Parts: sequence; C-alpha cells; structure tokens
Amino acid sequence: MLRSVEEFRYAGTGPGEDRHLKNWVPLWLHGTKSGLTLKRYLGAWTPLSIFFDAKGIVLAEQITRADCHEYFATRRIDIGGLGKTHTNTVLFDLKVLRTILFEAMRRDWILYNPASRLGIKAVKPKERAEMTTEDIEIVRSNLPEGSGMRIAFEIALHQGCRLRETSLPLDRFDLEDGTVTFDVKGGGTHVTLIHPELRPLIEKLIKVKRKMTWVYEEQAARDFFRLFKKLKLRKRAISFHSTRVTAVTRMARSGSVSEQQAMRFIGHSSTVVHKVYQRLGAHDLVNCLDALSGSKNLLSGKNDFAAAI
Repeated sequence: MLRSVEEFRYAGTGPGEDRHLKNWVPLWLHGTKSGLTLKRYLGAWTPLSIFFDAKGIVLAEQITRADCHEYFATRRIDIGGLGKTHTNTVLFDLKVLRTILFEAMRRDWILYNPASRLGIKAVKPKERAEMTTEDIEIVRSNLPEGSGMRIAFEIALHQGCRLRETSLPLDRFDLEDGTVTFDVKGGGTHVTLIHPELRPLIEKLIKVKRKMTWVYEEQAARDFFRLFKKLKLRKRAISFHSTRVTAVTRMARSGSVSEQQAMRFIGHSSTVVHKVYQRLGAHDLVNCLDALSGSKNLLSGKNDFAAAI
C-alpha cells in the first residue's frame, strides 16, 4: 500500500477519478449531512479543496500531517481570496477534514488519519455581554423602522431566540393562543409564549399581508457585526447573540422566574448550556445577603463579631 501511495503522487498513475477528493467528498457530504450541518460542512470543504488543488493533491492517500499544519498556517492568512480567518474557524475546517479522512479509512484507502490529534489549541472566545437599556436604544436608533434587521432585533430581544430563528412564517404566531413556534437549531421546533410587547409588531406585519417576519439572508450576521462594530459595542463583547444573553440574564435577575421556566421559554434543554448565558454581577446578589441575615438565621444574631477580631 505504501508503494501504491508513492505511485499516486505522480500524474498519470493511480486510481480512477471516482476516488478523487473533488468528486467523492461532495457526494458523500450530501448523502450523510443535511440542513445547516451540510451547509457548514460544504463551507469548510470549499477552502480545503482550494488548498488541495493548489498543492496538486487529488487523493486522500496524498494528504500528510504536514499538509494539515500547512493548511492551518495558510488559512489563517488567506486562501483563494477568502481573507484572514479566525483560529477556531480553521480548526472547524480541519475537523471536517478529519471526518472526511475517517471515511477514507473506512473505505480502506488510507491506513491512518493524518488530521487527527494535530495539537492545535482552540482560542477561547470572549463571553458575549448583556446589553444595557442604553445599548438597546443605541441599536434601535440605528436600525430603520420596519427594516428586516429591526424586525429581527426586536424578535430576538423579546423572545431570546437566535438570529436565524427570527425569520419565520407569520402563521407560526398564534395570537389567539398567545404562542409562537420557532424552528430551532438541530432541526426541531420550540413552542413558547409571545412577548406582549411584540404583539403590535406581529399584528402590523399580518395586517399588511406579509408572509414572513423577514427574509433571512446569509449576510445578515455580517451586517449586524459591522453595525455593532461601528457603534463601538464590539469592544464590550456585545453582538447580536447578546440579545439571548440579555433575555436569560434578566429572567435570572428577576428572582420570580425559576430556572426551569426560563429554560422552557428560551428553549434550552441543558442546564449547563443555560447557565452559560447568565451574566449576573455582584450587585445582583443582594437577595443572598437578605437570605443570610435576620433573627431566624443562624449566621446572624446578637454576636459581637468585632470583638472576635
């Protein structure tokens, strides 16, 4: 097999085109992935295929560990005019490559996976911050009334949903029952209550006979990123997803919403994930001091604490 691999490195020898990466990988991805997952994997495969074409690599057998490290270094700068890329994005590309090469192993084309255990560490992203009332008003004042971005922002702010989820058919809003059904990450649906302050907007959209709240486009995330950067909100780690952080944090801060209720409203199935979104500060802990004080609390009493020093 090693001799065969060496032969494959030279033009005019080796297997047929059905084993060429550019032919079998897209077909395999379309056959095993779907929806947003397929889209993300194809998005990762595009720069990978550009890199392999530039190096004359056409088969899985030709890929080496050194190629993977070279891809990381090159992609961080630029590949095919795609521009400088964040470390974690490149690591996702390599994760996709690793998955592809495991399939090549299952097909007995390679003996080991050169994309495994590369030793490249991910960069821990900054925690998205909670938006203040002032932040919200600044964003609103820079989004035209009735625009798709303004509609997306208001829905996300009031319902705590993701950007893509804000684009949905208006018949998903049951105004009589007071509920809305979102298509969520992973292909499922999530039914929750409609925020009362959001109803006028939805009623207006229905009245003008709109079918969708707004039409989601791929550049929407980029447009919001640029807006937050222009407003200097990115410096405080505020992004569109901060709307979700804000919703979760405010429910936690209220003291009247249980964690189970908040998870049900937002659509979190894991308490671990839900806690990631909470941004309670020291000043939100006043109730904790109240709970640890008082005549019935063992931590309090008539003890002279100063005398113990």
